[in-house]
Amino acid sequence: MKAMDLDFKQLWNERKAEFRRAIFTEEEKSQYEENLQYKLPQSYISLLQNTQNGGLLKRNCFPIYDENQNVKQLFLCSYISSICDLKSEKARKAYPGLVNLPDIGIYFGKI
Repeated sequence: MKAMDLDFKQLWNERKAEFRRAIFTEEEKSQYEENLQYKLPQSYISLLQNTQNGGLLKRNCFPIYDENQNVKQLFLCSYISSICDLKSEKARKAYPGLVNLPDIGIYFGKI
């Protein structure tokens, strides 16, 4: 995605407030990481701290550009999960819709 196209405050579908959670504290984030046994990426933490803690996206298709600024691929995603949605590694593995995914880490969103 081109840096000039990024406006994260315009990322969210404001009409679907039930998917948002309250902005989290550093203690809540640390507890979440400890429970899940994963360190969350700083870019994910920053996005959720500086805009809102998860929710539905206004759009679900995002271009990925090559070095010449041509679209080379499209990335599909309909929501970004909030921090603290899942309380443990066991809960993450049992969450509906996630049971068939590879066991490679945190699940952040869905197409």
